[in-house]
Amino acid sequence: MDVGCWLLKTTSANLLKNCVNPVWGLLYSDGASVFLLPVSSLDDQSYLLPKVLKLEDVGLIHDISCSPCYQNCHYVAIISSSESGLKVSVWRALEEELNNTFRNSNDAYICGVPLPQGQGLSWHPFNNVLCTVCQNEAFIFSNDMQTGTLEKIKSFSGSERFTSCCWNYSGSLLIFATHSKLLFYNFTCDTTDPCEPVFSFVIGRVCSLETVDQTLLLCAIELPLSDVIRHQVENISHDASSVAPISNESAASNSLVANSQLLLIGYNAIDGKPYIMTKIDIEEILTPNIMVYEVAMDKS
Repeated sequence: MDVGCWLLKTTSANLLKNCVNPVWGLLYSDGASVFLLPVSSLDDQSYLLPKVLKLEDVGLIHDISCSPCYQNCHYVAIISSSESGLKVSVWRALEEELNNTFRNSNDAYICGVPLPQGQGLSWHPFNNVLCTVCQNEAFIFSNDMQTGTLEKIKSFSGSERFTSCCWNYSGSLLIFATHSKLLFYNFTCDTTDPCEPVFSFVIGRVCSLETVDQTLLLCAIELPLSDVIRHQVENISHDASSVAPISNESAASNSLVANSQLLLIGYNAIDGKPYIMTKIDIEEILTPNIMVYEVAMDKS
């Protein structure tokens, strides 16, 4: 199905994945408005419906995310900023109310003034709970379907800037990425539980991460710009000092190469401690992103 082309500016390629919804279709943003392209399926073919819905006047949009299905309801969350500060808004829609998706919204929750730029959103896989990531803080909101309000039930803070987050498949573990490490938190909705990391895993600047199995995490590590410049200077110096002609194979073996990396991280079955299972170099990509594709399973 070809639905056209858009330029997506985002810190994570999973923004697109999180905005493909079986009820609504495709949700996307140009930074100032939110658009909905309803999609209908017939005989294993997908078709765009003629009406495009638009949500305007929500401020500067930093991220948008569709929720899993909670009690036959789907939600879309938006983190945006305006002169009033950073705001999280949640809309609900049932399939029969598709034409009025953005008509009735839950009450917007003002996180505070001023707050740094929003880094992302992540819905809990089973509970109607949303994690909002800012630069040095993260908040857990409970989305109350009865009252249509967002209640902040937990907050996290750290000495380093948060870049993204994800949940494990069961929702019992919340993982934050920073400029130098991964922080693993045991998660419950009990507000009395401490918000302290159970593991801190130093691996480098994480720019994207995604859970891919019950005990596996895929993580993209960004190569620092200082390393790129240093390696370029070293390569130039190395080439300049080479007097005798050399073969392509020899040049490739002697060249100093700096790569970003893709890591497959597992959890120890006994204590849950993370460890690196596989490491793959990603050449010539300064800021790699991950987009996980999951094939729908036939349950018949």
